[in-house]
Amino acid sequence: YVVVSVAICLVVGYPVAYYVARYGGRIKILLLTLMIAPFWMSYLMRMLAWVNLLAVKPEDPGLFNRLLLQTPFVNDPINWSSGRVSHMTVILGLVYGYIPFFILPLYAALDRIDRSQLEASRDMGASPASTFWRVTLPLSKQGILAGAVIIMLPMFGDYYTPNLMTASPQNTMMGNAIDLALQGQGKQPEGAALTLLLSAFIGTLMIYYLVSVSRAAKEAQR
Repeated sequence: YVVVSVAICLVVGYPVAYYVARYGGRIKILLLTLMIAPFWMSYLMRMLAWVNLLAVKPEDPGLFNRLLLQTPFVNDPINWSSGRVSHMTVILGLVYGYIPFFILPLYAALDRIDRSQLEASRDMGASPASTFWRVTLPLSKQGILAGAVIIMLPMFGDYYTPNLMTASPQNTMMGNAIDLALQGQGKQPEGAALTLLLSAFIGTLMIYYLVSVSRAAKEAQR
C-alpha cells in the first residue's frame, strides 16, 4: 500500500509542483493556498467524506458510482469496501490524505532551481525534454526524497485509513496489526515487537534521508 501510494503521489504530484513552480506566475500564491486548503479540515473528516462518496446503499449506489454508471465502462455499482476493489479504496485514501505533504517540499525544491542552469542547457542545444531529464529532474531529487520520506513515515503507522475506508481484515496494514495486538488480551508483547520493528525500519529511512541530504549539501559546496 505504501509503495504504490508513494508512486502515485510522485506521478500526480510532480506535474502539479512543476507547474506551480515554473508557470504559476501571479497566481502562484493562490495555487499554493489551494494545495494547503485540505489542511484546514481534519484528516478524519476528509476520510469520512470519501466514505460517503463511495458508499453503496440498497436504494442509492452512491455519488461516485452514479458518475461511473454514466460511462460505458461500468454497468453495475461497485462495492468499494469489499473484494479486490477495496485495495484500490485504501490506496485512494492514502494518496488523497497525504499528497499535499508530498507536493509542498517538491515545489520548494523545484522553485529553488536556478533558471540560469536551464537557460544554459537550452543554449547548448538541449531540447526541453532533455533539459528536464538531465537538469531539472536531478536537481529536484532531494525534493522528491523529502516528500517521499514525509509521507511514508505516517503511512507506515496509519491504521485509521483502512478502518474508515473499508473496515476489512484483508486490508490490514502494519499499523492495524499493532493496534489489534495492543488491544488484544495477552498480545501486548507481540504489539511491542511489531512497534520496535516498524520503528527500526522508519529509523533506517530517516538515516538514509539525512545522509543523502548531507552528501548533497557537500557536493553543492564543492
